[in-house]
Amino acid sequence: GDGFYLGRLAVKPGWQRRGIARALIGNAIEAARIARLPQVTLNVRIVLPDNIALFESLGFQRVAARAHPGFDHPTYYVMVRRVD
Repeated sequence: GDGFYLGRLAVKPGWQRRGIARALIGNAIEAARIARLPQVTLNVRIVLPDNIALFESLGFQRVAARAHPGFDHPTYYVMVRRVD
């Protein structure tokens, strides 16, 4: 597409709250910048508000709400961060 897609980011519970996710996301943003891609896109499940808050704190914005197959209501957000 028109950017870098970040998929399936997870940090083992015993390693959480140490800045690992922030570092990984920062590396993804830097990789997109180096590749001269205009944005980083990711999907996050709506039932994970802490994850949504983390991504928003790193400059990601919700651009769409979509449903996984078999659901009749939104189950995840598409979030985008521009790379300047």
